[in-house]
Amino acid sequence: MSNSQSHSQLLQLAANPTVWPSLNNDTIANMVIATSMEYGACPNAKHFADSDAIYAEYVRRFAQPDRVRLWMEVAECLSAKSKCLQMIATLLVPMKSDPAYEVVCGATCSLIQLMPVKNGDPLTGPKYVINLILGSNASFKNPGAALAAVLALEDQRVTKLVNHAWWQVSDQDRTCAARTCKMFAHDGVLDFLLSRLEQGPIDAVFREVANVVCQTPLTARWPYIAFTPVTFPDPMNWKGLAIVRHQWSFADYLKKMQARLAIIAQRGPVPQALVQKIIITWSHSSRGTGAKTV
Repeated sequence: MSNSQSHSQLLQLAANPTVWPSLNNDTIANMVIATSMEYGACPNAKHFADSDAIYAEYVRRFAQPDRVRLWMEVAECLSAKSKCLQMIATLLVPMKSDPAYEVVCGATCSLIQLMPVKNGDPLTGPKYVINLILGSNASFKNPGAALAAVLALEDQRVTKLVNHAWWQVSDQDRTCAARTCKMFAHDGVLDFLLSRLEQGPIDAVFREVANVVCQTPLTARWPYIAFTPVTFPDPMNWKGLAIVRHQWSFADYLKKMQARLAIIAQRGPVPQALVQKIIITWSHSSRGTGAKTV
């Protein structure tokens, strides 16, 4: 990516939308980084409006995989400056302004990994993200994806925070969070989704959550369900990689869910039909290996 323009020149270009159509893609991408850095250093409404406007142009020009790649590169650079919150806050822009759950999840995870601990609290990063999601001026394009990214840390302390936030956000955001969970064939994520089916009202969100649980064997990246708790914060692990601590074949995990599914089915005709669909889908999924602990 070209860096021929200075930071100040990029900001000047970003402030003049009339010239954007004449600029090449590299310049647009560099403008996005420059305005994101400005917002990170001084997160006020004007800087966010500036960054959000050029970000919309960036989304129009760049496909989701390219945007994921860019912000992974930025996170890698930021990992060397992990004690500087203003620099790390550059990742707030893709987390808030990108509509794609893959981009939002990547930026959210990197932000949590890179964020320095405040007052000795190891949950500084997750709490920061959730407070942003629940804030009155959050301006998220896809807050549900950010919430799902926090849940995917598979940490019981964090799950409690997500549980509280779940009931504070809109039905649409809960639906988006559930759909984003399709990315994570994780024990902790499925456990949370099952708890929604046990406790939540039987509405459109309930149906979406049930559908995500049902589709997990079909959308999983790997042929098993894994328990992969992420250690955080860890600036050297800005990608949020985790070791698989335990894994279950789909057949074994269905057995693990059986008792809870039976209780959910007792909630009425709609839950009963959805549970039946879950059981059929998981039963027909022949992929997977036996349970294994690492």
